[in-house]
Amino acid sequence: MNNKLDPTVSEFKDFVNERPFLIEKVRKHEISWQELYEIYMENKDSDINWEDDFDKDTSRKKESKHNKSFDSLKESLLPLLDHLQKVDLGKVDQNVHQLNGAVKNIQKLIGQFKQDSVNNHRHPPFY
Repeated sequence: MNNKLDPTVSEFKDFVNERPFLIEKVRKHEISWQELYEIYMENKDSDINWEDDFDKDTSRKKESKHNKSFDSLKESLLPLLDHLQKVDLGKVDQNVHQLNGAVKNIQKLIGQFKQDSVNNHRHPPFY
């Protein structure tokens, strides 16, 4: 069985070992190994200052991810908001009042049953 790593992975491993601040960022969950590898592959041949430029690049990527997730949330909420605009608040208010009346009637019935139950369980005094 051949345990040799792909050359690009070996290069990446050497690259990261030479820059311990990158390892620290992964350990602090500021970036994943996969994200770091992708950034490395995009920029390995460029002359960037990894210590300074890396933070700028990762913050741009995080902002881009945030914008995408916001857009996704907005798209999923639009149908709900459209539906809510069509709700007749007068009918909702009317239904709430009817429900409130029904609850009051049920409470009265329960009170009457309790009172009847207490009255039926009383024993006449002994003479």
